[in-house]
This record gives sequence, C-alpha cells and structure tokens, in this order.
Amino acid sequence: MSCLKIEAKEYLERVNKLRAEMSKNGIDLVVGFSNLLEIAIVRYYCGFAPVNESSAIVIPSDGEVIVCSGQASYDYCLVQNALPESRIAILPEIGEVSGFEYDTEGQLDFEELFKQVKVAHPSIKKIGFIGRLIFPYLLIGFSCFLS
Repeated sequence: MSCLKIEAKEYLERVNKLRAEMSKNGIDLVVGFSNLLEIAIVRYYCGFAPVNESSAIVIPSDGEVIVCSGQASYDYCLVQNALPESRIAILPEIGEVSGFEYDTEGQLDFEELFKQVKVAHPSIKKIGFIGRLIFPYLLIGFSCFLS
C-alpha cells in the first residue's frame, strides 16, 4: 500500500496563495486555529495535525510562519510540519486536554508569542482569523498586542 504525501512546495504554495489574498484585502497577519474536532485549518498549511491537542498557525504577510503545538505533540510536530522556513512554537495553552504539565524547554504563552511577532512585524494593523467559530477567546484577547 502506498501513502500519498503532500510535498513541501505544495504547502508553501498554499501559504503564498493566502498571502496574495491577504495583500488584496489589506490583511497583515492571519492566525488560524484547529482543535480536536476541526484539524484541517493548521494541517492544510503545514501538514501538522496533533493528537488530543489543539494547534495554531501564525502567517504574516511575509517572513517566517509559526506553527504552534502543545507540549505533548511537539515531537510529532517536528516530524509532520512540512512547511519550509517555518518555526515551531510550544504553547501549553493549546496543549493536551488532560492538563498534564510538561517541562519542555522553550515554551511560550500566546502573549509572549504575539509580542515576538509584533517585534518582527511592527506595522501590523489588520489581523485575520481562520476558524473563528472555534477560536478560543484567549487568543483573540492576546491579539491586541499586535495592533
């Protein structure tokens, strides 16, 4: 049995198509969120779909894309994320639903992550959200650090 594998260049093309639409609509940054029941949003752009956790993706109009994983799925994200020139951020806030604490080096929270994004992209004015109906209020609240 052969498995279909989406090539890295396809994920990059998907991000670039989104960026073209962002440019047309004056959107500086898009944040996408996937949860246990709706894994497709983050998976569509990078190939990563965690097990028993949520995930997120931060796509600026240019530069580095950030794939957000919980602690339990971090190693899996290292293997599954096929988006070239992206980085992985470990965020306990979207982590495992059981609340188990991991001592994973380099963990961030969304406030810290969005502050980093603001430093890298100081002119962010308009933010788009993908998965708005399942988007945690916590993330929308932290997006105020961007504008």
